[in-house]
Amino acid sequence: MMYPFIKPNEEAPPTLPAHLKTVFNGITLDDVLTDENGGFHTLPISGRGVAGYTVNTAESSMTIGGMYGGRALNVRTIVVRFRLWDKTSEGLRKRFERLNQFLQPEEAELRFTDDPHHFIATFAEAEDPEEYSNDILSSLTFICHDPHKYGQTLFLSDVDQFRFDSVLPVHPVLSIHLESEQTEVVLTNDTKNLAIHLRSVEPFGTAEPIIIDTKQWTVTQGTENRIRDLMISSDLEDFIVSPGDRITLSVPGRVDATVRRVSL
Repeated sequence: MMYPFIKPNEEAPPTLPAHLKTVFNGITLDDVLTDENGGFHTLPISGRGVAGYTVNTAESSMTIGGMYGGRALNVRTIVVRFRLWDKTSEGLRKRFERLNQFLQPEEAELRFTDDPHHFIATFAEAEDPEEYSNDILSSLTFICHDPHKYGQTLFLSDVDQFRFDSVLPVHPVLSIHLESEQTEVVLTNDTKNLAIHLRSVEPFGTAEPIIIDTKQWTVTQGTENRIRDLMISSDLEDFIVSPGDRITLSVPGRVDATVRRVSL
C-alpha cells in the first residue's frame, strides 16, 4: 500500500494510519522515550487476537480416538515490535536503561492507544538485536497469565439489575448497606440461581457496609474479616453477573457494586 508524501508543516490526510502507542503501567513508552535526539516507536503487535485453549483428552478403549476432558484458557503472549534510536551510542544506551526501568512492574496494565481496554501483563523478555548502529529494531514480550481484556472500573449504586457493558460474565465487588442489624444476610443472583449466604451470632452492624469481593473470595466489614460467617453452601467462588442479571437481598438495605467490562 502506498501513502502520499507529506511535506513539513502539512497536515496528514485522514486516511493515513495513526501512530499506535504502547502504554504500560500508565506510562506511554512512545512519549516518555522520545525527544529531539531520538525515540521509541511502536511497530506491529501480535497476540491480541483470538485466545488459545488447552484441550484435555483422555484415552479410552471404549471409544474411537479419545474422550473430551474439557478445556482451559492458555496464558496470552503479546509481542510488541519497536524501534529505538538516538543520535549517539551513549544516548541509545540511556534510552535502553530507561526502557528497562519502565518495564519493571509486575502484573501491570498493558494497553495500546487503538483500544481503551487493557490486559494485565508482566514483561518477560526482549529480542537481543545486533547493534550495528544507533537505530535498533527489537521486540518486547509480555505474558498475561490472565488472558482476558478488561475495561475501566464502573461503580453501580443501589443495584437490583446489572446495567453495564461486558462481553463475558464478571466477578463483582459487592457492598451491602444494611438498614438494621442482622444475624443472617442472603444475596442472590436470581438470574443465575447463585447465592452468598452469611450467618453470624455477632450481628452485622449498620455503621460499615459488608464488602464481598467475589474474585478475591473475601468478606469484610470495616477492618474485620467476616469470611468465617460465610455458609458452606454459598457460591462465593462461582458468583458472577452478566448485563441484565437481577439480584435480591433478603433483608432491608441496598447493594452497590463495582464491575468492569471483560472480554477475550
